[in-house]
Amino acid sequence: MPASYVLSRFPVPSSVRDFALGLVQQFSADEQRFFFHLLASNLINLQRNRKRNVDAWVGCEVELPCQTIDALFGTRFSWHALHQAGCISVSEYSWTRHQCKAFSVERGILDRVCGLFDLPTAVACEQSLVNLFDGQPHAPAPPPYQDPDSKLFTRQWVRDAAGLISSCIFSGDALDQHLDKVKSDSQNGELSREARITAVHRYYNDRACAQRIKFDCKALGNGFYEYRPNYRSQYSGRLTEVGGGVQSCTRDMKRAVFDSVNGVRNYDLKASQAYALLQDLEDAQIDPTWLTQYFQKPDTATAYGEKLGISKDTFKRCLYATVMGAEFSNYRDPESNSIYGALLDELEDEARAAAVMKDVHTELAAFKSGVDTWHDWLMLSPNCPYVMSNRRERTLLNECDMEFRLASEEDGGRRKRRAAAFILQGREAAYVHRLTLLAPKYGFTPISNQHDGLVTIGEIPAEAQEQAKTQSGFRYARLEEKAFC
Repeated sequence: MPASYVLSRFPVPSSVRDFALGLVQQFSADEQRFFFHLLASNLINLQRNRKRNVDAWVGCEVELPCQTIDALFGTRFSWHALHQAGCISVSEYSWTRHQCKAFSVERGILDRVCGLFDLPTAVACEQSLVNLFDGQPHAPAPPPYQDPDSKLFTRQWVRDAAGLISSCIFSGDALDQHLDKVKSDSQNGELSREARITAVHRYYNDRACAQRIKFDCKALGNGFYEYRPNYRSQYSGRLTEVGGGVQSCTRDMKRAVFDSVNGVRNYDLKASQAYALLQDLEDAQIDPTWLTQYFQKPDTATAYGEKLGISKDTFKRCLYATVMGAEFSNYRDPESNSIYGALLDELEDEARAAAVMKDVHTELAAFKSGVDTWHDWLMLSPNCPYVMSNRRERTLLNECDMEFRLASEEDGGRRKRRAAAFILQGREAAYVHRLTLLAPKYGFTPISNQHDGLVTIGEIPAEAQEQAKTQSGFRYARLEEKAFC
C-alpha cells in the first residue's frame, strides 16, 4: 500500500544512525529525510516479511506515488541524486499492473545496517538508542495523554501504571545463548518446510525483541543487565511494549532472560477474558451455564481437545475466536475463518481441519448462542452499563476508562470483534494496571507488563490481589504464579 505520511521517529542504535548519516550527509535535508524514511520503512517491512516468509526480501519496498512525494516533500524535490549515488533503488511505474514506483534502500546498505543490529549484549549495551531522523536520544516515557498517531486518550492512572515499570532486569548471557540456538534452528536444513518456517518466525521475532532490550541497557555485572520498557496504549487500555521486548518474545526467550534473575516471579491471570465474559453474562442476565460448567471441571480445555483430537491450546484458540465473534462458517479460508485457521495450523491437512471444524461447531454451539446474545447486548441494549449516555452515537466506556465509538467501525463483523475485545481486554488490563499501582504499598517491583499478568521482583501478597480486584471491578480475577514455560 502506498505510504501517505513520512516517519519522523524511529529508534536505532547510534552506530546505525552514524552509518546512515555518513552515506547521505552531502545531500540536502529533504533528501536525507527521504532516505531515512525509506530505511526505517524498509526495516519495518523486512521484519514483517521475515516473520511470514523464508525469503524475507520480497516486498520490503515502499510505494510512493509522485503525488504523495510532492505533497510530503514539495514539488521541487527530486530523489534522483540519491538514486544516482547508489543509495536507493527504484522500480518502474506500470499502468497495466496498477503499480506506482516502489523505493528501497540499496540491498547492500540494508545488509550492512542489519549486521549492525546483531551484536552480543555486552557490546550492544555500550551503544545508545537514538532517533534515526535527528540523532536525538531515544527516551522511553509513559504513554502520552493523547497519542499523536492513534489519537487515543489514555487516563492518568493508566499512564502512572506504565511509568512505574521503569526497569526490567534480564540475563544478557542467557539471551545471547538463546538467540544462537534459535538462529541455528532456523538454518536447520533437515527440518520440514513447515517446521523451518516456524523456526524462522521464532528467530526473527526474538531477534527483533532482543534488539530493543540489548541496546542502551545498563550492565549490572555477572552477565545481568537492565533496560527500561517503553509502552504505548491500545484502544482497549492494554499496554503494548514498543519493539516487543520481553512482552512479545517467545516463551523460551522469556525463560532464558528471567529464570536466573534473583527474586523474579511470573504472575498470570487465569483464563482472564473467559472469566471477564462470565461476569458480563451474569450481569446481563444471559444464561452462563456452559461457561460455568467449563470452569467447574479440572482442565476442561484439555478434555475438549482430547475429545476433538486437537491440542489444548488449539481448542482454546477456537473458544476465544468464538468469544470475539467468529462465525460458525464452513468456508475454508484460514484468513477469514479463524477457527478453521487455528485447526489448519495444527493439523496441516485441509480435509481433517474441515472435518474437525464441524465437531468444534457442535461442541461450542450452546456457548456461541450466549456469546451472540452478549454481542447484541453490547451493540443494542439500552441497559448495557458500558454505554455512555452523554454521547450522540453509541459509545462504550470500559474499565480502563477508554472510549470506543461503535460507528467508527463500518464493518459489522469487525465492530463486534473490536467491541468484545475492548470490554474483555479492558477489564483484564484494568486489573493489571491497578495491581501495578499497588506495588509501592505492598513492596514488590513490577518489571514487565504481560497483558494478562505481571513479572515482578518479589511476591505479590494476597491483600494486593484482593485490592486490585475491588478497584478494577473484576470480581473473578484469579492471579496465579507460573514458571516461564
